[in-house]
Amino acid sequence: MRRTLAALIALGAVFSIYLPQRGEDFVYYYCAGRSAAQGRSPYEAAPYQACIAAALGRVNPHDSKAAGSAYPPPAVRLFQAFAALTYPAAYGLWNAALLAASVLLLAGFSARSALGLLLVVWPGFVSSWSHHKLTIPLFLAFLLGIRLVELGRHRLGGALLSVLCLQPQWLAAAGLFLAAQRRGRALAALAAASLLLFLLASPAWLGPWLASAAFHSDNFIAFDNQSLFVSLYKRVGPHFVVDMTWFKAARYGASAGLALLAWRFAARRDSESLALFLGLMVLAQPYSHASDALWAFPLFLAFLARLDRRLRFPAGLLFCAAFLLSGGFAPGRLHRPADRDRLGYLSCLAAAGYGLASFARRRATGR
Repeated sequence: MRRTLAALIALGAVFSIYLPQRGEDFVYYYCAGRSAAQGRSPYEAAPYQACIAAALGRVNPHDSKAAGSAYPPPAVRLFQAFAALTYPAAYGLWNAALLAASVLLLAGFSARSALGLLLVVWPGFVSSWSHHKLTIPLFLAFLLGIRLVELGRHRLGGALLSVLCLQPQWLAAAGLFLAAQRRGRALAALAAASLLLFLLASPAWLGPWLASAAFHSDNFIAFDNQSLFVSLYKRVGPHFVVDMTWFKAARYGASAGLALLAWRFAARRDSESLALFLGLMVLAQPYSHASDALWAFPLFLAFLARLDRRLRFPAGLLFCAAFLLSGGFAPGRLHRPADRDRLGYLSCLAAAGYGLASFARRRATGR
């Protein structure tokens, strides 16, 4: 009970810190839906950027200021529901939805010792709140969908996983996981439901969306994500003149290699398959955000559990020491979230506390 209360207090602190913000990424969701509601294409830069400027009270300060939306047609239809409201009202409703998803996610982890508190201070979780991202609801939907499949509800689980079409890179990951585990009925349900969502959205938007997504990927997203390739590129890239054609080929080649390795782990169907798969897919994704570190949380838990079983001292302390020596959390050593908000260091301290609690419990029980 005390651990659950601590996790809820931490969630309340995260909510109160980031609620007053205007919603860095929510403004993109809202304006994509607003453009569609006004009969304009969300992939046209002019109306989309005009909406962003009106909502923020200033011109879009980011590199995407010359681009249309990068989100797929099904996501735009979802955002269109928020566009019926004023921006403040829509922002409040979105935060209520994020809070509900966070509480449900927390409920799933809180049943296992202090893991709920670790989740709330995990950099990917807090980054999702600081940018008001879709990541938390999609991560929750993924875990629920996979659980339904494991319980034999293949069609229902596959259909639930189709909501990942809001961020298709994770839809592909879900399909890869189901294929690796030979969950044919769930995979078929996933494919059918995803196709239906795209058809209901607007088939005419498919081409403009692909063009807009490619523009984002080629011009700035490629250099600011969580992939292992970008992490390595940031070390060596400044010392060479890079041809973009070769850069793209290497980036997607590295992603394919890591995805193949993730496939092999998923196919094992053991207790750590999902955690290892998701951790590798975060490193493989060619298009991701700091909030996508949330998908690596199960791998972090598996890492702590394995160390805790094999070592005589608390696993959290080892993680803490390794983290401090490395100087940051994110694979690409990005300025967010560890270096800007110190959220990575907070996770480190929470892991150390969890390790100490595990050590004390083992000492008390003699195991």
